Amino acid sequence: MQVTFQIMRREPGSSLRVQSYRLDNVLPGNTILDCLNRIKWEQDGSLGFRKNCRNTICGSCAMQINGRSRLACKENVSEMLTRAIGTDEHGEPVITVAPMGNLPVIRDLVVDLQPFWARLESIHPSVSRAEQLAAAETVAAQERSPQQNQPVSTDRVNQASQASPTDQSTDQLLDQPLDQLLRETRQTPDQRALLEQAGNCIACGACYSECNAVMVNPQFAGPQALAKAQRLVDDTRDRATAERLSQLGEDGSGVWGCTRCFACNEVCPMEVNPLDRISRIKSVLLAQAATAGEAIERPLRHRQTLVQMVREGGWIDERQFAIRVIGNSGRDWRGLASLAPVGWRMVARGKMPLTFEKSEGTDQVRGLIDAVRAVEAAQGTAQPPLPDREP
Repeated sequence: MQVTFQIMRREPGSSLRVQSYRLDNVLPGNTILDCLNRIKWEQDGSLGFRKNCRNTICGSCAMQINGRSRLACKENVSEMLTRAIGTDEHGEPVITVAPMGNLPVIRDLVVDLQPFWARLESIHPSVSRAEQLAAAETVAAQERSPQQNQPVSTDRVNQASQASPTDQSTDQLLDQPLDQLLRETRQTPDQRALLEQAGNCIACGACYSECNAVMVNPQFAGPQALAKAQRLVDDTRDRATAERLSQLGEDGSGVWGCTRCFACNEVCPMEVNPLDRISRIKSVLLAQAATAGEAIERPLRHRQTLVQMVREGGWIDERQFAIRVIGNSGRDWRGLASLAPVGWRMVARGKMPLTFEKSEGTDQVRGLIDAVRAVEAAQGTAQPPLPDREP
């Protein structure tokens, strides 16, 4: 069959343009990458795009196909024709191909991945055991020092602690036997299962390309980086969990910057489901705050208040939502003061609701929320709810 491709192209120093290519003898099972190869080999050798494994392993060929970020080596022609978003001059469906979003275009379908990798590096994406290994060397030196009559320094352990903070103090590490410091960290099947899904990520960047939060917030770490972070938070071999959670709980750059648009889950070719990984980190942060009895930060309070209000009335009571979240239910006078200008404008323009009516089906909504909480409690992933305001 004949298939028309409309490809977004860009030469260095020029503006974007669309160029059409028509291929004959295309088989329904041919992948989009097969067709791009034919265009490059048979029609236009200047077309630029990335490729490598051709088997959904390396993630190199991610691009926007018919308006969504996908792997060119995974999608076939027949499927993409059924999802075509444009037609040619004869009214026939065409397949559109464009570079990934949220990343600078270098040439044609090739994008600069440096911002993507920088966000991944920002969450320190490797298991942290530097301090533990440095402590092992120090303990080994201590065991040798009586015979060699040499002083032993703990500087290496302290330096490792500063570079990669852990949940244990230097003294606690140095008190452990050498064989305990050097032995492998074994994991149960259940502990390993927590890492499986995030471990399937091939860093293709499809989720990053579709992320609305990345588009508007340059500080947001991005779905791929946060999915990787969840793997490290739940990894029993990692010794920097507390430090990681502190970073991931930061407003804007961490998990609370996620807008929950589900785009990352929809486009992930490996079913990593980054949004689910982000939600897992949120659950750990909420549980940590409740266990420690710490003051709940605004992003956590926002999430808890939203769920609680929906449970109480079926939807959000706009009169109280900002007061509870930003004003901390009247305890944060600075937050309350910041709401005054907006509040007065809403009143002046008649946009401040004077009463609140529960939505239809509130009992069913409450039942669904309680059912989800029961499942989470059974799985050990329950989030601490705010106290009920109504029976």
